[in-house]
Amino acid sequence: MQTPIALEVEIPEDTYQSLTTFLESHSQWDFNEVVAVAVSHFLTQQKVKTNSLTSPGSHYPTINPF
Repeated sequence: MQTPIALEVEIPEDTYQSLTTFLESHSQWDFNEVVAVAVSHFLTQQKVKTNSLTSPGSHYPTINPF
């Protein structure tokens, strides 16, 4: 089961404009999907993996770089 999280970020205005333009011309995508794919792609490029187990005393998954 995937648990959604809230994420607040600041992005440059030109990036926001590009994202808005992309979403207007690709109605099958929404903002959350684009951000999820972008974050997943970034983490994959950085060779970061997540453990399915959580660290002791925490309810958040741990992230371990290779």
